[in-house]
Amino acid sequence: MDSRFVIIFSQGVMRVLADQIKKHRRAAGLTQSQFAEEFHVATGTIGMWETGKREPNSRTLVKLAHFFGISVDDLLSGGPAGHGEEAGAAGRVPVYAALRAGQPGEALGEVVGYEAFPAAAEKGGVYFGLRIPDGAMYPEYQTGDIVIARRQDSARDGEDAVVSVGGEDAALRRILRAPEGLLLLPLNAVSVAPSFYSERQVRALPVRILGVCVEMRRKKDLPEGRS
Repeated sequence: MDSRFVIIFSQGVMRVLADQIKKHRRAAGLTQSQFAEEFHVATGTIGMWETGKREPNSRTLVKLAHFFGISVDDLLSGGPAGHGEEAGAAGRVPVYAALRAGQPGEALGEVVGYEAFPAAAEKGGVYFGLRIPDGAMYPEYQTGDIVIARRQDSARDGEDAVVSVGGEDAALRRILRAPEGLLLLPLNAVSVAPSFYSERQVRALPVRILGVCVEMRRKKDLPEGRS
């Protein structure tokens, strides 16, 4: 892999990379300073990336690609071929089977597929998909459903959010706020108990909101042999 990243930093590829970073950053509705905050870098670093005066290292390239929901190859080539949409990572979002909350800008986990989401161009922001692993949110959400979530670190009372507690795999829960803390509510309380966290616990664990659900998709099971 190291030899590959030596080759890509030609002037031509750097120009494409700079343009891609700027394009996807703008499509996400982020200013340079907001984007810099996501990646824990200086705003000036974003400016240098977008003008081709400095290149991200290989690890940061992977983080950028995951953040935008595209491959590193697409980020470097301006692809993927055949996609003309600019917002919402070329009109599609990455789908994860499990999400882990690392530092802002780090890859959320392994991408298991992609979902078309051209509405991102109208809605603005950065989106990702999560495949529901269990029945904790039944009957509104069923195992295998895919929720599309907008990346953000806060949620309003009553919203369904993707939440990680103490760095563990994230889960979809309904947010209920109280003066003394935060309640994460599963809809199927028979199988999964609600969890309450005080404001101190929210900060200390931490309890992190990774995104808020904007859409749910359910795939119809087809008889064997049909697709």
